[in-house]
This record gives sequence, C-alpha cells and structure tokens, in this order.
Amino acid sequence: MKLQSCAVLGCAVLAGSLLAAGSRANQPLHAPNSPAEHALDAILKTAGDDDDQLDNLFDGRGKPDFKKTVDYTTLLTKALLSAIADREKAIVRQECGGHYMKDETCGLDYLPINCAQDTNDSYVYETVKETDSTAEIRYAWPNQKSDATYRLVLSEGHWKLDGIACVEADSFNMK
Repeated sequence: MKLQSCAVLGCAVLAGSLLAAGSRANQPLHAPNSPAEHALDAILKTAGDDDDQLDNLFDGRGKPDFKKTVDYTTLLTKALLSAIADREKAIVRQECGGHYMKDETCGLDYLPINCAQDTNDSYVYETVKETDSTAEIRYAWPNQKSDATYRLVLSEGHWKLDGIACVEADSFNMK
C-alpha cells in the first residue's frame, strides 16, 4: 500500500509539473518569465550587443590577427555552431569563390543569432514547448510579429541555444 501511495504521489507531482509547464506554453508574447526564456533573452542581448557577431562566430572572417570578444561556445551548442558555420562556408563558396575578400561582403549579411540586420533592447517571447531539458521559444520585437523560433537545451546546468528558425532567413539545426 505504501508503494502504491508513493506511485500515486509521484504521478501527482509529475502531473503538476506538466500542468505548470503547459501553463507557460502558448501564452501571448510577453517579457521573459521562465528560466529558458530568461536564458534566451540573455543570449539574444549578448549577441545583439556584439558589434562583431559575424567575426566572432567565424574567426574574424579572414581578418589577420582577429581576437574574439565573445565566446559563443558558452551560449550555443556545437551542433548549432557547426550549422551556422556550414551555411557561412556555403555562401562564401558561392559568392566569393570560397575565400573572404577585402572590402567585399562574403557570407551571411545578417546576424544569424538574432535573425536580423539590426538589434533591439527588448524582446517578447512565447514558449511553444517545454520539457525539463528542452524548450522551443518564439521571439519578436515588442509590437511585432514573431521573428524567429529557437530551441534551447539544458546542458550542464544552464540553457544553451541549439536551433534557430528565422522567419525571413535561414534555419540552423532545426530538424
């Protein structure tokens, strides 16, 4: 009987946590209010404040002696970094013969993490799906439609960006 009570209690705890996660999902766009939304907000603001986002992502894009100012390996998974780098290489190959050229725009011409050419000081979010270790979140600038959907994964105790689906551009690692 005691074992059955524990099983019932476990089910009640699980149901309660699922209801709590479900209550966060599909809310209208709002300021960040879950740990995953706060993590995404911090990642987008870090990337948005990075005037050298493309250079930091792509080792200076051919600039000699470039020194990274933001380490995106702490914010993005290896799979996402690889997907963004693969897209950059494909564009450079197609538009510039595979090599960066001085004074030429070769590669991505927008900020892939923010899915924009410009950035904003604030964003609004909607958690579409969330589990204990993953979250899918839409974001937009206030008073705008959704600009992107992101997938985050909980890795070693903190959320990392693992996939990006830009509305008007590329998608990266979103299978």
